[in-house]
Amino acid sequence: MPYASVSDVQSLVPTQIWTASGGSQPSDAQVQAWLAQTSRWIDGTLRWRYASMTGSDSDPIVSDPSDLLAVQAVCALLVAAQVWDVLGGHAAQEPSSGPVLREQAYRLLAYDAAEGRSYVTLPNTALSSTGEAEGGL
Repeated sequence: MPYASVSDVQSLVPTQIWTASGGSQPSDAQVQAWLAQTSRWIDGTLRWRYASMTGSDSDPIVSDPSDLLAVQAVCALLVAAQVWDVLGGHAAQEPSSGPVLREQAYRLLAYDAAEGRSYVTLPNTALSSTGEAEGGL
């Protein structure tokens, strides 16, 4: 299940810009697919440090409500950046906010692109039992 919703993403893109794009706007189904894909990517950046509730690699890493809020914001920002990328050519009077949203999401996630890892602290999410997080690898 995605960490954010279509309405979370819509709240980050002005309605007049989203609706002004006409038929080329991303559909709710496309945004939902991006949310699912982005949620899996977020889990991948967290898996080295945190464990899923069941220990399965296919289950979400974050389930605690307070930790979910942090991850929800990151997911919504990253997908809103994708929406801005699609809408960029349709509202020439409005510069794309995609890069700014993406940068903000990476900062919130404490994402290290060179390592492909997130160093965000999720106080209520269980640490991985692999020892990698504790060892600082």
